[in-house]
Amino acid sequence: MNTIQGIIQREYDEKLQVALKKRLQILRELEKNYSSRELEKCFERLCKARKKHVKPLFKTVEEQIEEFLNEE
Repeated sequence: MNTIQGIIQREYDEKLQVALKKRLQILRELEKNYSSRELEKCFERLCKARKKHVKPLFKTVEEQIEEFLNEE
């Protein structure tokens, strides 16, 4: 690799590294927020009487486990 090509490649790599660090940070924040199960917990926190009248948008952990076990 000649000197000019090496310099241009290094500059490109440095710019790419900055962009990738930003995306990685965004993905880490998304993962943290997504894995918190905040939305699923909204239903799980309801008392039994209220749960009877609500159709949840997400399956409970128990339902997911039961579904997984029944697949086999």
